[in-house]
Amino acid sequence: MSRAIKPSLSLSISEKWVFSAIFFVVLGLKILYALHFRIDSDEPQHLHVVWGWTQGMIPYRDLFDNHSPLFQWLAAPAFKFFGERADIIVPMRMLMIILFLGSVFLVFRIFSSVHSLSVGLWSAVFTASWPKFFFVSTEFRPDDLWTLIWLGLVAVSVRGTFSARRALFVGLLLGTAFSVSMKTLLMLTSLVFASAALVFFRTLTGEQMRWRGWLPAAASLVIGMIIVPGMVVSFFAAHGALAAMYYCIIEHNLDAISSNGSTVQFAWFGAILVPILLISFFLFRTFGKGSEKQRLVWLLLVTCLYWLTLKSFWPIVTAEDYLPLLPLSGGIIVWLTCDLFCAFGYRAAVLLPVCPMVSFVWMIKSVSPFNDATVNKIEMVRNVLRLTDPLDYVMDAKGETIFRRRPFYYVFEGLTGSRLKAGMIEDTVPERLIETRAPLATLCRMPAKAKNFISQNYLPIAYRLSALGKLLGQVDHPTSFCLEVAGNYSVVSEADDFRGAIDDKPLAPTMYLGAGRHEVRRFAGSGSVAILWSRAAEEGFSPFHNLPADRWTAED
Repeated sequence: MSRAIKPSLSLSISEKWVFSAIFFVVLGLKILYALHFRIDSDEPQHLHVVWGWTQGMIPYRDLFDNHSPLFQWLAAPAFKFFGERADIIVPMRMLMIILFLGSVFLVFRIFSSVHSLSVGLWSAVFTASWPKFFFVSTEFRPDDLWTLIWLGLVAVSVRGTFSARRALFVGLLLGTAFSVSMKTLLMLTSLVFASAALVFFRTLTGEQMRWRGWLPAAASLVIGMIIVPGMVVSFFAAHGALAAMYYCIIEHNLDAISSNGSTVQFAWFGAILVPILLISFFLFRTFGKGSEKQRLVWLLLVTCLYWLTLKSFWPIVTAEDYLPLLPLSGGIIVWLTCDLFCAFGYRAAVLLPVCPMVSFVWMIKSVSPFNDATVNKIEMVRNVLRLTDPLDYVMDAKGETIFRRRPFYYVFEGLTGSRLKAGMIEDTVPERLIETRAPLATLCRMPAKAKNFISQNYLPIAYRLSALGKLLGQVDHPTSFCLEVAGNYSVVSEADDFRGAIDDKPLAPTMYLGAGRHEVRRFAGSGSVAILWSRAAEEGFSPFHNLPADRWTAED
């Protein structure tokens, strides 16, 4: 076997050129995808809450959200600066690039501090070019900030001894992470188990443990962890929103989590945990001489335990839940690859550049950065801004029209759907539509009762938008129709030549029609006739225009 090559503590000129080239490719692609990448349904949901902050609303009390509030609150000043614009998703996504670059930098700091400069840089490269991490972190979502905080916490943890001061910083970061996402429970669980396992490994190998100072460090961690959540809770309590906050963040979410802990899942958790611990102990015995190597094993444990806890007990696992996992996984892959190559006398740097190049080619071929996949959803927001005033209500599923109030409190995401099926939430959408006289609505994600009401009382006029109205047919003789929602209506016809009367009154461009039965008569004209919300008719929308097919995808 060839003599092992020690990890390099400096970079060659060629390596510097490679890393610089990759950095500029990543940055260029990130900007292109921020402009053109398809819009996930979660993104406008978060933007709607951010909009609520800018309007003086208090989340949970005034509008529903089942996420911790810190991310949306921090995003509100930028949102207000950019103003009411249909493409607000684009500049807000640009801000996520800062969080992405921060996460990549922290990966570099983590693995360069516990291994080598080269491993740190290649870990950052793997993180930046990992397709799932790259695409999901392009989206506007709290998980981008949550991942940055998590990586900051890990970086602080591995860069020195566990002193009271360091523990205070770790606690502050943990508390901040909880204020961004309740999924921090997964992180806390993995941290506790990994740290306990490492202590156990050190005890088994006869290593002398220094327990002095652990109690002050633990106290500092707890104190740090409650500071930011304490401030957040105090704010919402002062604004009369504490009970609503508890329901939205805790009860709405954790009911599903508590029902997700079956005996089979615990058995699966235990069955996977055992080999993870055995492999980690083997690596500890092999590489565990020195605090840096022990921290590498700790990183492995934290990463594996986060994945195991997520897969075992989290009720709905989505792509964004993997964001904190992927950077550490990429670093561990680079670490093991480099050590394996060095053990056989080769330099892993010969092979490692191939992986990001393959990733870039795969990303570009699978999702073109030049094909604008945001057009339809941005156009929907533009139509809402064109048709409605700030005081109007719009019935959408998750806040996808962003800048308007919703008649119904809950958003229709997965956990709400489960609670609706269980009878824990009542579908009162029809009643709220009647009460608020909401002129626009969407059918996407609506429960059966709401979908039926919207289908009967609203007409499709644009991409995923329906306006108040009814199709009346040919109207060759006096035709009666019933309106559930009062409002200003106009008569539109397929041939645009209708003349007639409603309730024996001469037809006007705009007529107020109350809820109840009405009658329309035709005096002249041909083709089908419809009653349509007058603002939509004035702006040239019609239920007789052919709309492109609406193809539902996974992100919807």
